[in-house]
Amino acid sequence: MAGNLSIESCGKLFLNPDREASSQYGIGGDGRIGQYVPEAYRSWCTSSRSNDQRAITIEVANSAGAPDWPVSEKAYNALLDLLTDICSRHNIRQLLWRGDPGLIGQINLQNMTVHRWFAAKACPGNWLFNRHAAIATTVNKRLKEGIDLNEAETRKVAAEVVSQQNPSYPVITDVPAYWRPAIQELIDMDIINGGTDNAVNDKDVNLTKDTIKAIVIMKAYIDAKYGG
Repeated sequence: MAGNLSIESCGKLFLNPDREASSQYGIGGDGRIGQYVPEAYRSWCTSSRSNDQRAITIEVANSAGAPDWPVSEKAYNALLDLLTDICSRHNIRQLLWRGDPGLIGQINLQNMTVHRWFAAKACPGNWLFNRHAAIATTVNKRLKEGIDLNEAETRKVAAEVVSQQNPSYPVITDVPAYWRPAIQELIDMDIINGGTDNAVNDKDVNLTKDTIKAIVIMKAYIDAKYGG
């Protein structure tokens, strides 16, 4: 922002049509984030029509001036949060930064750009510019942790779905009524273990739905073929 502006004061500057300037987001020194232009629309931020049409642009308040234009810790942390959110929502698996203006537009090699590459500007200031590699590393670590977490959650949900599709029936009374007679008959014939001699556990079967279905189908086949 080339100044310690709040998100409100930055927004007021963008409201002036004579400035012909805007960005998608602004981050104040207090870490608050404001949105000025929807992500689906082009901002007027980097002095490059083509870059602005494909970039999501961010202005960050500076805690001090030239030559480095540093930003506050709160603003920096908010920037990391915002970038992580943007990448997550747009399925950007990682930020790529080589600090090479010759790679502009080659987003498979570098998908981060800076204003100074398109105009005689200091933006984003050396303090942030020199931290772009660290920014990419931190955001990418967060994105990977999020992907790993999502995959773990997906596996957990899948296991729960399988469990629900193939529930276990600990005791004979848990077995659905339409299968129970066949299972009870096999228990009575000592073909299936119905539990222990303990009176409390003498009805234990501990069979899954799929196992019971297979047993019932086999029993029905044998009964039909050999007369039961």
